[in-house]
Amino acid sequence: LAKKGIKPVILEKETVPGKHATSQNAALFSSLDPDPLIFELSEKSYIFLQKEHLITQTGAFFLGDSGDAQSDFHLYWNHDLLKAIAQKLTKKNATLCYSLLEHWNFSDALYCEKFGVIDTHGQLMWLLKNAQRFGAEIHYQQEVQSIDSENRTIRGVITKDTYFETSLVINASGAWAGQVGRIDVIPYKRHIFI
Repeated sequence: LAKKGIKPVILEKETVPGKHATSQNAALFSSLDPDPLIFELSEKSYIFLQKEHLITQTGAFFLGDSGDAQSDFHLYWNHDLLKAIAQKLTKKNATLCYSLLEHWNFSDALYCEKFGVIDTHGQLMWLLKNAQRFGAEIHYQQEVQSIDSENRTIRGVITKDTYFETSLVINASGAWAGQVGRIDVIPYKRHIFI
């Protein structure tokens, strides 16, 4: 938004960014996806993450049975787009690369080099730094108490000691989204795979 000329105001209830889930979790990255759009976006993301030193490349094995036509693995195994980034291996060859695999039940493996762990805290700090560079304001210790609206029109945001006048609110408060926006949201502990 800041890059588009809109001056966002970011309100953070904590004293530091990323105190909760955003920076406390690991994010795994893979460009192995048969959807051409997702594949293209992930390839571009990988270049960005490498350039900004936000990913540790680890590589990964995807195990399955290429003969099982009903499996997702079969789809990956036979997809032309993925041939450029994934190496097809038999169980024997995969086990030669990584001996612990011999105990797993699979017939084929895909090895994807473009797989790694994303530094989620580093990514958050990068986003905040660049948002500020383009004019965003960040206010800490500003827990949102309510959203001021009249006739379904937003007028502002009320924190415990400040009023921020605005006509647009983006509720990015995660598990607290329901409290902030008075909407029916039930937070769950979960893993997200995109």
